[in-house]
Amino acid sequence: MAKKILLFVSGNIGQEAEEYICPDGTVVQGGLTNEAPVKYLLKTYPNVQELICVVTPEAKNAYQELKKRLNMVATGLSYVEVPFQESMSIEQCLPGIMENIKQNDEILLETTGGFRNAVMYMMLLSRLLLYVDSPIVQAVYSRRPAPGKQGSIEDVSKIIRLFDLINGMQELSSFGSVRTLRQYYGQAPEDARIASFLESMEQLNESILLCRVKQISENLKNFQTSLIELKNCSDPIMQALLPAFRKKFNGKLKTIDLIRWYLESDMLPQALTLYTEKIPERILGKNRPLETREGQSPWRVKPEHAYRDEATDELLENVFMLSWKSQKINPYQTEKSHGKYKQDWYPWTLKHLKKLLPNEQYDVNCSMEKLHQILCDYLYIKALRNLTNHASETVDSFKKEQEEYLCEQGYPALNDVTLPQVKKIMFKALARLSTIR
Repeated sequence: MAKKILLFVSGNIGQEAEEYICPDGTVVQGGLTNEAPVKYLLKTYPNVQELICVVTPEAKNAYQELKKRLNMVATGLSYVEVPFQESMSIEQCLPGIMENIKQNDEILLETTGGFRNAVMYMMLLSRLLLYVDSPIVQAVYSRRPAPGKQGSIEDVSKIIRLFDLINGMQELSSFGSVRTLRQYYGQAPEDARIASFLESMEQLNESILLCRVKQISENLKNFQTSLIELKNCSDPIMQALLPAFRKKFNGKLKTIDLIRWYLESDMLPQALTLYTEKIPERILGKNRPLETREGQSPWRVKPEHAYRDEATDELLENVFMLSWKSQKINPYQTEKSHGKYKQDWYPWTLKHLKKLLPNEQYDVNCSMEKLHQILCDYLYIKALRNLTNHASETVDSFKKEQEEYLCEQGYPALNDVTLPQVKKIMFKALARLSTIR
């Protein structure tokens, strides 16, 4: 790891030395365009080892003069000349620069000099340096003095770092990651609203990826609250970027909106987990497709199922088991517990749904056809989630009768389903649920 100064050499030469006031209040002198800002960087960072200088034919003489003057104030410097002509494309120039920068080198940018569009090259270089993990420690620009006055060396590091903020919001929108935003704001952002937002996003992702089901609802609520409060943060750039992020959720953030965002961003494990664990709340409840009749006792989760939410447990242990509990349906013509897994009864419940519902426990608030489709969606997506969470499993772990029944309903075989098909199935399932109050 080494500190290096990167600059585009300006061809101006023959100017008298002028004074420039630096960001730290000290004064440096320089007659060449690059001279004063580079002297400031050398004074501030005495352990600089190398200057990478992009030099056009017109700037050759200025480059030699610059080296001569810098060697008078600093010793042990090495210089790398990267030849450049304005007729060259940026693709031809960049390799000569980047081959002299190693991972974890710390870069100081001097942005004053160079040809007409050198600033655009600097912007691109700042992105490349981020990609190769070579941080920009400081970026400076020199402002020429007015007659009889001092010039100034401006610290423009914040402008360069704003690209990190923009990239961070893009990373968040596309992948749900706050890694770059953490690097930009640090582990303890000064604005409490920004700190709360980053922490809530991290906690939500963690609870979903690690299947901490009991924490998902609380973390989702915290994220919703922090996203609303973020619009009052003190960072005007964040405020400007926030509406585009909120638009991902149509201005709101409910479970279905979050699952849809995960799918659009190709975050399939998060989408499958959130659907499996939280969608039962959209199926069971007041004004939901299945509503417990008045006077019926609420469902109680058994101690061995304490890891589940109540709605998920009720759906799997009661609704899908109606064929097992009903005297009307006995597909095996044996005792109910005779060598069968409880999941074997799921397809029988779906096959005979019209005989089983409504009943003394549940009212049905949608068509039976729609309820049947919603339950099939859930069973299929739950199977997909189980298979993705246990990569060694095959369809054999998913009961054969469930597989056959769902394939009859038009779902792809689990061993053959493709990612585009999974996303299409889930988008359709979400669309069906979105029409429910």
